[in-house]
This record gives sequence, structure tokens and C-alpha cells, in this order.
Amino acid sequence: MDEFISYFNGNWVKNSEIKIDFFDRGFTMGDAVFDVERTFNGKIFRLEDHISRLFRSLKFARINPKLNEYDFIKLTHALIKKNEKLRKPGQEFVIRQTITRGVPSTPTQGNVTEELSPTIIIMISLLDLGGYAESYLNGAKVIFPNARTYNVTSLDPKFKNYSRGNYVQAQIQGADIDPEAYPVLLDHHGNITENIGANFFIVTDGKIRTPKGNNILHGISRKVVFELAHQANIPITEDDLQPYDAYTADEVFLSNTFFQVLPIKSVDNRLIRNKCPGPITNQILGIWSELVGLDIVGQSIQQSKQKSN
Repeated sequence: MDEFISYFNGNWVKNSEIKIDFFDRGFTMGDAVFDVERTFNGKIFRLEDHISRLFRSLKFARINPKLNEYDFIKLTHALIKKNEKLRKPGQEFVIRQTITRGVPSTPTQGNVTEELSPTIIIMISLLDLGGYAESYLNGAKVIFPNARTYNVTSLDPKFKNYSRGNYVQAQIQGADIDPEAYPVLLDHHGNITENIGANFFIVTDGKIRTPKGNNILHGISRKVVFELAHQANIPITEDDLQPYDAYTADEVFLSNTFFQVLPIKSVDNRLIRNKCPGPITNQILGIWSELVGLDIVGQSIQQSKQKSN
């Protein structure tokens, strides 16, 4: 059986052959940055935006990848080409670039200022879209757990990294309440921020509103939502949002790289809409489908049917 091939420290290797040193700071300290993309019809979406964000994270972490942005773009395209034969019609790839600070010279956490050889992995696999079909058609659920996002003075959320203990706690707390719900964190002032892998939006009186960008990850999909809203002449603003705003909204949706826009039917078990998706959520999904040249919802439904057969 053919196996996916990924880039690992200068070599093309099978995914099963990637081995991380036990003393790598990415493993022992979470001292690593990453970014993730997907394809549409086998073509990667907004790669330059993702790599630009990756390099902002690297600069913030003071990790020198020894490669430039163009190198990562070129390697990512080569990765897709090398694995294209493993993608069947209707399937898509997910690609993840991960860079750790590397392995210290002594078998401890080492000196963070030591110049190390970074560990670089660009990995590819198939994206499972079938699991989103039910949510596209009838809406997903969101809850606000007790876990809070990091204070921006402690760890800026715009830094896409592996130090994500608060998000893991949010997932655990959320699973205790409703394993099917997406946990969305509040900040220490009670403002809505984001899900572990998605940005949060509400629609009120025909206007899209989303948390301000100072305490959230600047999602590439969030950026696309703004672009599509402007294209469709839908008002969109950044605001301080509290749970009350979500409970009383006309529509709620999430955005991320994998599902683009996911309609939400309830927040903290409070019903938002009897019928999902709402008209504006549906409009954004439709324009996005036109942008990428395929039916996003239809592709997910098709994969779901194939899994059940």
C-alpha cells in the first residue's frame, strides 16, 4: 500500500519514518510553531497567507528556520505533487508545517538562546470532511467552558504555537458538558475570543460581528470572511462580544481552514435558530464555494455518504 511522503529535515520520507528526538524542545517544552492549509480540488488555498503568518510566529518565537518563505512555499507545492497519486476524486489534502527550536546540546531543556538546528516537518495527509456534513445541514453546538484564553501580556494569541494547555482544558471541560460541542473561550474580562482551531462570528440585524483582533489568532479563514462580506455588501465589524450577544444573535458561525464556515444552532444549550444555516451564513458559504470552484457543503455530504457505505 502506498504511503504519504513528507518533508523532514531536508529529506523526503514516508510519514511512518518521521522520528522526533526525545530531547527536541518541541517535544519537551512545546517550543514550536506551526501552520495548516488545505486543498480544494487538489489546489492549495491561500498558501502565501499561511506561510507569511508562520514566519511572523517564527520571528516572535526567535526560531531561525534556516529557510525563507519562498523555500517553504516551493517545498509545500512539491509535497502536494509528490502525493497527488494518492488523492482520489473528491478527496482533499491537509498540509501542516511544523518547526521546533531543535535538540539542545545537553540532554535537558537547554539554553533557549543556544543556536540550534531547527526540526522542520512539512506533513501531508487526507482531510476528512465527512464529519462536518451534519453540522452544515443542521448546525453545530458551542459552549463557553470555564477555561480562559491566555492574557495577551502572557502569551499573545496571534502567535500560533504548541503551548496550548488552556485550549486542551477547554476541550476537556467542554467534553464533560457536551462532547459534540465546540468550546469557545472567554478572556479574563468575559469577552468571547475563539475556539481552539476556529474564529467566532455572530449575525445581528443583518450585520456580522466578530471578536476584536487583539486577543485572538488572526485566522486566514477569518480574513476571507471579511473579504467575502465586503464583496457581498454585508456589514461586518470587530467588537467586544459577551455571551449575551451570542445568546441573542440571529445567527452564529465558526470559521477555520478545514470547514471554512460552520453554522451553529445552539450556544450553551440555548437555541439560536430552528433552521440552520441562517441566510447570511449560507450566503458566505455560497460565495466561498464560488471562490474555490466547488460545492463545499456538497463535498462534505458526499464524503459522509461514502464513509457510511
